[in-house]
Amino acid sequence: MNWLSQLATKHGTDKGPKVHGYTEVYLGHLPTAPQAVLEFGILRGASMRMWSEFYPEAKLFGVDWGAGSVFSDFFEGAQANQEISAELRELAENWAQEFDLIVDDGAHTLTSQKNCLEVFAPWVARGGVYIVEDAEVEGFDLDPPVLEGFEPPLVLKAPNTSGRSVIYVRSDPCSGGQEEAQAAIVLPA
Repeated sequence: MNWLSQLATKHGTDKGPKVHGYTEVYLGHLPTAPQAVLEFGILRGASMRMWSEFYPEAKLFGVDWGAGSVFSDFFEGAQANQEISAELRELAENWAQEFDLIVDDGAHTLTSQKNCLEVFAPWVARGGVYIVEDAEVEGFDLDPPVLEGFEPPLVLKAPNTSGRSVIYVRSDPCSGGQEEAQAAIVLPA
């Protein structure tokens, strides 16, 4: 079990090997020293605690729309409904922040996943990663215009996903290869 999986188990997030097993496939694809990490669907904050320990130097951002969601002082939290693009655009404009890692573990609907990708893909930093967990791959446009400049997405299968998937997308490296590529991950549904 890799360190990220150990942290997932420690903090009780479903990303770990006891539930979905996403952390087993993430490790080789995640940025090494991100400045900013954003996760949609934080619920009780288990994955936020995992990210805070895995990336102690990163600034963390978390979004959820549920009344029972837990927001904490160790990350910047916000409430937004992923089904409403206007709420996501307002959030992106308010933060005006590039993210090295974005994880969409939110509403798990095709509309919410497309909305988030459309609004937040432009906010992925060079060398960054965009992950869509529990993706509804059937019907998911794996080549939307918003991903122009990204490498073709990879659809990854985690060990315990019961048919769910992750979509991973990386942007093309800059000319001369001086900077790392951006990336996005989508785990199919």
